[in-house]
Amino acid sequence: MYVVFVLMMSMLTSNKNMRTRHVQLLEFATVTPHFIPPDCEIYKGSKLSRVYCLLDQESCVALIELKKIIMVRSFLVVVDVFNSLLLCQQYFAVRGGVYINAFDVCYQGKLDSTVNSSTFGRVDEEGFTIGVLKYDDVFVLHVTNDVTQSYAKAMPSPDPRIEPLSVQSGFSNVAELGQVKISGALVAALVERWSGRGLRFYGISRGDVIGYKSRFDNMHNEKEEPTVVLDEQVEPQEHSREDDSHIKQAQLIKEEVRTMLIAPIDNNFYFKLEFIDSVQRLGVSSHFEHEIDGALHQIYNISTKDNNIITHDDDLPHVALLFRLLRQQGYHISSNVFYKFKDQTTNFSEKAANDIQGMLSLYEAAELRMHGEDILEEAHNFALVQLTKSLTTQLSPSMIAQVKHSLRRSLRKGLPRLEATYYMSFYEEDPSHDENLLTFAKLDFNMLQELHQKEVNNVTRWWIKNLNVSTKLPFVRDRIVECYFWILGIYFEPQYSLARRITTKVIALCSVIDDMYDAYGTIDELELFTNAIERWDICCLDDLPEYMKVCYMEILNVYEEIEEEMRKQGKVYCIKYAKKEMKRLIKAHMAEARWLHCNHTPTIEEYMQVRIVSSGYSMVITICFVGMKDTTEEVLIWATSDPIIIGAASIISRLMDDIVGNEFEQERRHIASSIECYMKQHNTSRQDAINKLLEMVKSSWKDINEACLNPTEVPMNFLLRVVNLVRMMDVLYKDEDNYTNAGGLMKDYIKTLLVNKMSARIS
Repeated sequence: MYVVFVLMMSMLTSNKNMRTRHVQLLEFATVTPHFIPPDCEIYKGSKLSRVYCLLDQESCVALIELKKIIMVRSFLVVVDVFNSLLLCQQYFAVRGGVYINAFDVCYQGKLDSTVNSSTFGRVDEEGFTIGVLKYDDVFVLHVTNDVTQSYAKAMPSPDPRIEPLSVQSGFSNVAELGQVKISGALVAALVERWSGRGLRFYGISRGDVIGYKSRFDNMHNEKEEPTVVLDEQVEPQEHSREDDSHIKQAQLIKEEVRTMLIAPIDNNFYFKLEFIDSVQRLGVSSHFEHEIDGALHQIYNISTKDNNIITHDDDLPHVALLFRLLRQQGYHISSNVFYKFKDQTTNFSEKAANDIQGMLSLYEAAELRMHGEDILEEAHNFALVQLTKSLTTQLSPSMIAQVKHSLRRSLRKGLPRLEATYYMSFYEEDPSHDENLLTFAKLDFNMLQELHQKEVNNVTRWWIKNLNVSTKLPFVRDRIVECYFWILGIYFEPQYSLARRITTKVIALCSVIDDMYDAYGTIDELELFTNAIERWDICCLDDLPEYMKVCYMEILNVYEEIEEEMRKQGKVYCIKYAKKEMKRLIKAHMAEARWLHCNHTPTIEEYMQVRIVSSGYSMVITICFVGMKDTTEEVLIWATSDPIIIGAASIISRLMDDIVGNEFEQERRHIASSIECYMKQHNTSRQDAINKLLEMVKSSWKDINEACLNPTEVPMNFLLRVVNLVRMMDVLYKDEDNYTNAGGLMKDYIKTLLVNKMSARIS
């Protein structure tokens, strides 16, 4: 009998002190080492598309002794180790990822008693054989020597459903090459040849951490972390007298701020500008939308003529601030005012260059540039150079922090809620800051955070109860908290609580769908699911595999919940637009699956046409609008008719994802990214292709900026949701895929908004 141990993934029971995932040496099974005999049983809880590897005893011993183990990039390795079990009777902690807590595949068969373990375990230096078996889309590899290969040929024919794929490779001196090199090189080559999936090696020793990667995670980055788990400290507390006191004080300060905003401008022109800027950057402008709109309209009338700023002030910080605030509000202000800051050589003056506060203000203003605004293009590049140089000079620590932060992410591309937390620290260090305004911002942040905590707890309970992905859908990224954070970035205000609940559920389901189409389902299964979504009928459940039933049923449930909410508001028409976008999304996913199945590399134009739909951003925007109480049918008609701003947002999101995730994506069998499509079509280098895509991102931002100027096609409130979605993409995909790799920055962002409270001075 040949004993096999299976490295299976299981999730330990969570507690407030320990929330890690572990790999366990979980089960033992009897197996025939050379192929699966006709009488074997293959248990499949769901359709499999995974790679397994069987190694003979000597190879396994060598691997373990050298602290190496082959981890197949599609989940795990099955290793035939015989007595080597004594070397490995330890648990291995896993670094990120979620797996299953039961057998995926169990091979059961009997080996002829005439072949004993000692014969099988001997490595014959005359030759070395790797066999590959294919069962539907499951590949099984086995490394043997010639002795076992001869025995294998004498065995009965395997199950006719199994397609034998085996090669025999002779080596004159196995010992010289070394077991690890032979096993690893040959297995990796065969996996790549027959399954299109690569192998990755991880160094381990007994009890050490394994670099584990789930099947979907393989598409991204080995730093993959489990979903962020919010500890008990974020559980909303019972309402207290102290809370009542905070609410009362916040209300009093709120009225004081309102009074300051509506006060006559008189000689306090720049004071009013700076105060409005602070209110917006502290994240409390939603309380004063009418007052801010009125104040900026007054400022516009005073300071402009025919959309040209007419101030005679040469104060660059204030002129740039005035320009930015008016542009943000939708006024089509001319950028010609910045020519006054250039010298006779047509370059920006030395005086302007030495004004770091002015450069910072100019840099932020230039982020609102549109097509054809050469002066703002020059201003942006000039300010970028000067600000970068300034970091090596004697600036104050506070100014250095502000410059670094702006260079990292400008105001235009930063999430308002997240940016508010950074600005609070900068504002507090400013000697001229308004203490009441700062206190109000902190109190408001904390009160809103309690609401957000309740919401994320509710959607997490839904996710666990209704989908339970760790058990029912182990191939899916467990990212419900990240999904909520995503939607929180689009709208954080209290009046959008229902919208956040609805949109978080839908985007979480979209993540499941993406994993299913991109990493798990077979082409035939995906056709079934696509047809089921098109029909939108519970009767379709009978046609689907078990794992797809879970997802399909919950889609129907969530959309029924949305329809009921819309019925209460008298807006039942919303649901047809929501379904329309979901169907469109699924069709795009199916088109990609067919590309992969046929090994088709599209042109960049064909790629973008499909991929900006499959990215799901148009669908997400539509669902965002559905949840907003002031949405009309006209707004939904506009949103589902491919307006320029939503197209630009989708382009930015798609290309940023491709650029940061491409190298890792292409390590496995995956459709060509925009980079590969452009390289092939234009016969250019990878870096040239990336540079071209980055230019497309910049151009799309200009489209967005232009679409936000009056007169707008829909109210500004809806356009800001689109802008916030793109801002979220900048947060998620600027340097790496922070959605899939949920550790590091993503954890910090989530803790900032959902865990860490602001310390406010209470009078």
